[in-house]
This record gives sequence, C-alpha cells and structure tokens, in this order.
Amino acid sequence: MLRGLLLTGLTGLALLACLPCAQICKAQDGRFPPQSQRKVRETLIHQLSAEGFDPALIRSLLDDERWELSLIVLEKNLIYRESKASYAHFLDAYSTSLARDFLEEHRVILEETEREYGVAKEIIVAILLVESSLGRHVDRYPVFNTLCSLSQSSHPEIFPLAFQYLRESYPEVTEDYLRDRAASKSRWAFSELKAFLEIGIRENLEILEVRGSWAGAFGLPQFVPTSYLTYAVDGDGDNQVHLHDRHDAMASVANYLKAHGWKPGLREKEMMKILFRYNRSRLYGETILGCANKLKDHQAPSKRSSLKAIGHKG
Repeated sequence: MLRGLLLTGLTGLALLACLPCAQICKAQDGRFPPQSQRKVRETLIHQLSAEGFDPALIRSLLDDERWELSLIVLEKNLIYRESKASYAHFLDAYSTSLARDFLEEHRVILEETEREYGVAKEIIVAILLVESSLGRHVDRYPVFNTLCSLSQSSHPEIFPLAFQYLRESYPEVTEDYLRDRAASKSRWAFSELKAFLEIGIRENLEILEVRGSWAGAFGLPQFVPTSYLTYAVDGDGDNQVHLHDRHDAMASVANYLKAHGWKPGLREKEMMKILFRYNRSRLYGETILGCANKLKDHQAPSKRSSLKAIGHKG
C-alpha cells in the first residue's frame, strides 16, 4: 500500500513538473492562466462547431470578457460531498414558515397544478424550497461558464492545474480518482452545454448573463439544461417557459415528477425512488418528504398525516 501511495505521489509530482511555475502560481488564485484559456477556447470552438452550432456565435461568446473558466466550479463538482447539515435547515421553523406562506400565497395555482398532474402541492413547494429557497436564493454562477469549465475538466491544459490546485486543500485526493471524476463530469457537462446553447438560441437569451448553481442548474426548480428541454412547461399560458417564473416553475416540477411515475397514492419507497431521479441523494428525498409532511400537518392539525398521504391529491 505504501508503495502505491509513493507511486501516486510521484506521478502527481511528474505531472506538475511539466507545468511552468507561472502557470502553477496563477492557478492557486482560483483562476486559470490566459494561455490555458486560449487553448481551451479553440477546443470549444472546434467541438461545438462540429455539433452544428454557428462558429461565429461560439467565437463571440468565448471572446467576450465575461467568459472565463473556473477552478472554484471544478472544486465544487469534483470534490463536494453532501451531509445531513446540507439539508437540516430546510426543516427548521423559519424554512417551514417560508414554505407555508408561499403555499398560501399561491394556493389557487398550486391546486390547479395538483389536479392537472396528480402531484401534491406540498411536494411541489418543498422542492422549490430546497432548490432555490422559493426564489430567494440568488444564483451566483454564469451557467455557460460553469458548463464550459466542467466540459473541459479533462483537457490537458486544465486537469494538471486543477489537480495541483485541489490537492492543496484535499491532500488525500489521488490523481487517478480525480481523473476519473473529471472524465465523467466532462462527458455529462458537454451534453448539458449543448442543451443550454439550444435553449439560449431558442429563447433568445443573453447566454452569458444567465446564472445558476455551481452544478449548472438554473431557475426556481434548478433544472439542468437537458431537463429543461424535456420537462419544463408553460404554467401561466404566455407561450414561453421561464423557470424563474413561479407558475412555470411549479408546473415544470409537477411535470417532471409525473413523467417519472408520480401519481396519487404512492408509497414512501416509491416517492423516494422518483425523488432520487430529481436529485440523486437519499437525504434530499427524506428532506422533501419531511418538509411536505410539515406543510400537510399544518393544514390539518387535528389529524396527523402520514408520508403516504402526501401521495394523494389535496
């Protein structure tokens, strides 16, 4: 085992030895050096043009001063691990009060959505609470930059710098582990990047201005672009889909769940399985059901509802 650790360390040092000192130092401030960004830019132009996107559009986006790659995004996506603390606050009195007020304010549209899709209004509100604090959470990361960064995490100009940067804070992370994670994330993110560009072109968005999470999701329900294309729907009848609009967000959440098998009368195990499709986390599913139960209980304090009751229409 010791020999393996030594070999891993030597491999990492050999990898870093190939990098100029200026590049390593630059990477340590959380940004990639300009020469690395230029090479990645050319790769992205080639890749996206080969997928049928207008090269002039891609060049204009990548030439914009707002475009940059982010080591912080790579850190969060390649290293981050959730814990119970990640979700516990969504079940406290303050969050429950926010969710209850939101439900009462939008009760009419939520009940209409519940009747149309068969998804309890409490579940819809719980998801919007956890995903974006019911729209209060301010998106920080430009979606285009996030997906560009992730899609190139295996790039020979990017990976060595990312590995060096991350091992400063996570010395236990091996090069092999990080390389596998980067390869998987880059494949996923490139598909999401293509979907996001399709959305931007179709909806005439200011592509570089759309902000979302560090994972590339956006809007109140925090849909990734491929989920937007497949499941987002017009909830307010204006013939447009904007996931920062509350009505569109409610309808889109319900549509997603229904498309994955949600219906009245589901058992807890079945609900958890569908919620896992929304967010691949057991803790996430438990939090959604716990929050929904609190909202259900508040509406009928004389009769404590079970988790199963959440599966029924209101």
